[in-house]
Amino acid sequence: MSEEIYTFCAVLAYSGARLSEVLALKHEQIDLKARLVIIECLKKRRAHVYRAVPIPHELAVGLEDVHAVTAAKRDPVRCGMPGFCGTGGTAYCRTTVDKTS
Repeated sequence: MSEEIYTFCAVLAYSGARLSEVLALKHEQIDLKARLVIIECLKKRRAHVYRAVPIPHELAVGLEDVHAVTAAKRDPVRCGMPGFCGTGGTAYCRTTVDKTS
């Protein structure tokens, strides 16, 4: 599988977040030094509820290598953009297809 799909699946697995929460994850919500991803809880009854989820060192390195998180944080255009591309349907299809290949 591609590195982008691998990092996406790894964030899903290690964070326990919903598919839509990981798809909504922005570069500014990834703290590589503290090895945390800050997930906005989308199923709460009120907006702007976040939780910090620790990730392993290897995943933090992978996110930096594949998604250039540090460079994206310095770029005002990319900082607020989602770190992963796609929709819930395409993400579901991609992970399902890649598991069987």
